[in-house]
Amino acid sequence: MLKIFFILFIVIFSQAKDNKIIESHSEILFEYKKLDEAQSNVALKTKFNHAVLYLEQKKYRKAIRLFKQTQSLLKVPSFLNIGIAYYKLNSHNNAYLYLKKIYDVKEASYFDSYSYMSAAYYLFQITNDKNYINEIIKIASKKKRLTEYTKQLIVNVYIELKQYK
Repeated sequence: MLKIFFILFIVIFSQAKDNKIIESHSEILFEYKKLDEAQSNVALKTKFNHAVLYLEQKKYRKAIRLFKQTQSLLKVPSFLNIGIAYYKLNSHNNAYLYLKKIYDVKEASYFDSYSYMSAAYYLFQITNDKNYINEIIKIASKKKRLTEYTKQLIVNVYIELKQYK
């Protein structure tokens, strides 16, 4: 893709008949920067998907390594998955650090409520502090539409509380 872009740039520049076309090369460079950024984002999203596969395959250390690379683009989901991977490795101190980073950003309960509630759930698992559970219930009660994942999380919360109804 970059080769095509440079060939196009050379053709436009070499065939320029007036200054307007020559002056537009700065616009072409700006477009290159946007394309380069987009390509970088695609690469990070691909790494994120690979990390999710490693997590599903229980290759937690490989998953953590990739999630740490993707946290610049997908901060909250990467932190959540790093926290879960550390939790699965019984490295509860490291899990706590990453999960707490999500929980401490209250805005995450609005823009990524599932990750926020999941972080709270795992923090409860680590600390046994029911305030985390109460926070999940509070957020879920305000939501009009819940995803299937969120519903499953809430079911797990009520099972933890032994509230089976």
